[in-house]
Amino acid sequence: LHDTILPRIPSGETLESKAGGLQLIQAIAGLGPQAFLPHLKHSLPFALNALQEESEVVHKQAVAAVKTLIDEYGATAPHLLLPRMQEALFFEEEEPRARAMDLFFSFC
Repeated sequence: LHDTILPRIPSGETLESKAGGLQLIQAIAGLGPQAFLPHLKHSLPFALNALQEESEVVHKQAVAAVKTLIDEYGATAPHLLLPRMQEALFFEEEEPRARAMDLFFSFC
């Protein structure tokens, strides 16, 4: 996951490979804490940073991945989600910042 999939999200050759990396985060996160909790801290920044992608294919998949992380781990591991989600509220561009704000509100 760390060496193969996560690097595809910011630097994949195609939009589909970027979205596919986010889809995998979403799928593995749904398997439960034993399968994904050790990877949460490393995966969340990739998913949040993908909110800044101009491509609708990528940023919609990023929103879905972050929503899954919030749903699965927001109640049990808020200490892992909150700091990086707060940083995302300060994205430079308005649209990614709005996406991050919507996700933050769903987290709270």
